[in-house]
Amino acid sequence: SLPAPVYLQIACDRDTPADSLRLVFSEEFDREFAQIHIKDGEEDVMSAVVDEQIFTCKQSLTTEIIGRSMAALLLDNEAKPQNFVNITLGVLYSMYMKPCGVESFMDEDRCLQGAFNVSKGMSCWQVAESFGRKLFGKAPCVVGRVVDFSGKNQNGKLVFSDEGTGIPYTSFTHNRLRCRLISRIRAKTDVQGDYTTVIENKEAADSDVTRERFLNASVLSAQSLSDGYDAIKKSSALSREIKLECPVRLTGVIGADAVVKCRGKVYEDFYVKSLKYILDKKGESTLVTLHRKEN
Repeated sequence: SLPAPVYLQIACDRDTPADSLRLVFSEEFDREFAQIHIKDGEEDVMSAVVDEQIFTCKQSLTTEIIGRSMAALLLDNEAKPQNFVNITLGVLYSMYMKPCGVESFMDEDRCLQGAFNVSKGMSCWQVAESFGRKLFGKAPCVVGRVVDFSGKNQNGKLVFSDEGTGIPYTSFTHNRLRCRLISRIRAKTDVQGDYTTVIENKEAADSDVTRERFLNASVLSAQSLSDGYDAIKKSSALSREIKLECPVRLTGVIGADAVVKCRGKVYEDFYVKSLKYILDKKGESTLVTLHRKEN
């Protein structure tokens, strides 16, 4: 057991496989730490591998510990190059995830039909991500010591409210990021053709500003028209952002659906994109960033 830190920060982002941890203690430790486990009562808040342990002696003594969640071990280990045919999730887990300290996986032990190649230079995380996208249509995430391929939302729906119910907040910011809104994508579907196929973003029709992209969706390209529709949907989702400061600890809720009630208005169809939890002498707070869901 360690003494209480004078500062604790946990940062998580949906697009970053490993969560980050920063701890500051007002003393020196004789030993070097490899892992840090944070608990709140009986609840496991975070398990992290230690990347840096910094001792500073100035007017006072401080030890700073910087770490990342267990997904860091998948990111930091290079995968053995090998070519597979009809490989199962169980075999892949045993070869590339279990040796890194991942204790189990979630979802069925399904088989990926056909070839699956692990190239030189790929990390164990890249192997898991590539396999997840090919077999399940999405990248996995690491929760504690478990790699989750199921893609299921385990957090339900969060309700943030200024009405005395739900999760309280002390600050609300709603940002309309017009610069991220793509108006249209012009695509070519024939190798010798021109960019004559147009994918319009109806949401940007009345914005009075045009932002175009071009897409090569011909047979010789690795892209397709579906990539264009996905880019339009993603730009619409990224164009709306809500930031909240909550006087409570919120961890383990990345990707959760969210609803915000503010001054009688309800903001729906959002999800938790990122969060930063801070515990210091002032108390605890969580900075939450919500993005609109892709419809």
